[in-house]
Amino acid sequence: MEWDAPPLGEFSRLFYRNGSVVGDAFFGIRRFDDFQASLGIARNILTSRLSTLVDMGIMRRVQYQDRPVRHEYRLTEKGTDLVPVLTAMLAWGDRWGGAEDDPVAVIHKPCGDVMHTKTVCGSCGEGIDAFNLTIDPIPDIVKQRRERFQPVQPPNTSHGLSLPWATEPI
Repeated sequence: MEWDAPPLGEFSRLFYRNGSVVGDAFFGIRRFDDFQASLGIARNILTSRLSTLVDMGIMRRVQYQDRPVRHEYRLTEKGTDLVPVLTAMLAWGDRWGGAEDDPVAVIHKPCGDVMHTKTVCGSCGEGIDAFNLTIDPIPDIVKQRRERFQPVQPPNTSHGLSLPWATEPI
């Protein structure tokens, strides 16, 4: 099954229902029963989520036993490319989530230190935020809304404001 959706649409569909499965796979869970024990969801729901992830090319099924036939689920290259997204979500959750759990430390194996997510421009190395980014091309819906909902007083653009939701400094 091929997904014919814009990248953000595919990402939203992936994480709305399947993010916890991908996160568990990132932490090394591969077998159905282990996913079920970790997530605490019904078998039919987990089956559907794993099938979706396989269909999207995020995970692949690999047989590990003949009798009875059993499979495990491994992240594909497309799935492992989500690691920066997952670590950013972990960092966000540690900062803004509830205090009931201790923060998860992600260790960088080569140096043995705790990894901290920092998103930077690949060209100049400057950190990014909502105020120093733009998109190209700008989707038609954004252009239409900008034309339709012109603010009475234009927002401060001295800081390079380009994103439609970023109208005030943080």
